[in-house]
Amino acid sequence: MAQLPYQSLNPANEVLVAEFPYAEDAEVDQALLAADRAFDVWRSMDIETRAQAFERLAERLKARKSELAGLITTEMGKPK
Repeated sequence: MAQLPYQSLNPANEVLVAEFPYAEDAEVDQALLAADRAFDVWRSMDIETRAQAFERLAERLKARKSELAGLITTEMGKPK
């Protein structure tokens, strides 16, 4: 039976911030297996390659920092 999506609400005013799908047990199991396989690949990489991946991630997060900060603030129910 499909469940309604999980709703993230602003606790200050109950306004919907975002919706996320629920996952069935089989979907969670698939995700865990995929993560386990990805970790095997990750740990076989040399440290320089891993460092470059984190640098790219940091740049992407910095580029969206205002958007992400706004979402986090709204989700926590704090005024902007």
